[in-house]
Amino acid sequence: MWSLILPKKRHVIALFLFLPLFLSVLYIVTKNNPAYIAAETYISEDMRISDSIGNTKRIDFNFWEGFNYTGSEANFLFKVFSEKGIYTIEVNLGKTSGLWYVKSSEIRPH
Repeated sequence: MWSLILPKKRHVIALFLFLPLFLSVLYIVTKNNPAYIAAETYISEDMRISDSIGNTKRIDFNFWEGFNYTGSEANFLFKVFSEKGIYTIEVNLGKTSGLWYVKSSEIRPH
């Protein structure tokens, strides 16, 4: 039988150092992605959204709740603070000829 191998101290230290670094880099890369920028711009500038929820005060990226990005499609969840309350907005994007466009969006009360 195989015996249980305990991790070495240096492996545990490396995990605690590199995991937050990896997640931080992933977060920064995602926020600088053209698809993310298009989705955030859509939320802040779309008249239908502002008619539904009022003027947006703050847009937070729900990094832990989910995002999906492939070469030609993207999906992002945002927590939006507005005049009328707090909402979760899901934005689905597509890419044609190198430009991102919004395929659909859904507004849900938070």
